[in-house]
Amino acid sequence: MARPGAYARRASGGQSLPWPPWTVTPHPPVIRRTRPAHWSNFNVDVNDNPPVDLPHNRRRGTGGHSWGPAVTSTDNISSPAPVPPAAPEGREKASGPRSRKGMATRARLVTAAKAVFEDAGFLDARISDIAERAGLSHGSFYHYFDSKEQVFREVAKAIGSLLQEPLYTTIFNPASTATPAERIRQGSRAFLESYRAEARIIGVIEMVSRYDPELTSTRFEYHQAERVRAIKAVQQLQHRGWMDSSVHPDVALAALSAMMNRFAEMWFVQKLFDLDFDEGVEQLTKLSLNALRLADDPASRVVFG
Repeated sequence: MARPGAYARRASGGQSLPWPPWTVTPHPPVIRRTRPAHWSNFNVDVNDNPPVDLPHNRRRGTGGHSWGPAVTSTDNISSPAPVPPAAPEGREKASGPRSRKGMATRARLVTAAKAVFEDAGFLDARISDIAERAGLSHGSFYHYFDSKEQVFREVAKAIGSLLQEPLYTTIFNPASTATPAERIRQGSRAFLESYRAEARIIGVIEMVSRYDPELTSTRFEYHQAERVRAIKAVQQLQHRGWMDSSVHPDVALAALSAMMNRFAEMWFVQKLFDLDFDEGVEQLTKLSLNALRLADDPASRVVFG
């Protein structure tokens, strides 16, 4: 009878096997098991193979899978769809208010914030004061805004729209039958009236914009978007012969806007000089007409230079 070691080497081609051979335990039959309940939220392939990137699906120390054969490719396995985090109940600020009531509440907060910023300035204004003035709880503020800075930018945007309104309702209104010079006169008056009425909050906005790059960038982008319409209107005036065609519309509008805003700030916010309101309107009108080389009658327009 061959020695155990010799038998083992001959039967295995040189590799050691257990002796005697009938003591080797055969592999148990593969039993298909039901898919665990915690897989119900995942998409698996037709062979019921689990997602291979989940640690709890691997045997300890073997790297194999508890369910089905080992998977070497994930081509046929669909990744689980991401589940967005649940938003707190009543929270509407992610995409803005969706209901009419939510929109009204948000507008009430902006109005209240404007009043608080006027009274206390930006640094001393508190969110609790804004919510209280709007008739809301402190926590309700965060349903619509993330911070004091965010609601302040909304206030600045609303004021910017108010000051820009005469540009499109009066000066560049295509339905107007008034001459360009008269439209500029009416638009300048409307602009200065709005600036004078909102001088307190405008003073706060100008102060904050000097050290808040994001607010400055937001205001600039907003004005740039609105200026496109104004440029087209100026080009139409040039085409009709009301305005000197050698004037660059973009440069002229930027310069005039800076002049009017700075003039109004010095007048109503900083109160650097005392001037009759009607006289101020007339001076701005003349400066604008001369800068754009406009005339009440295209035939009498004088081209300088």
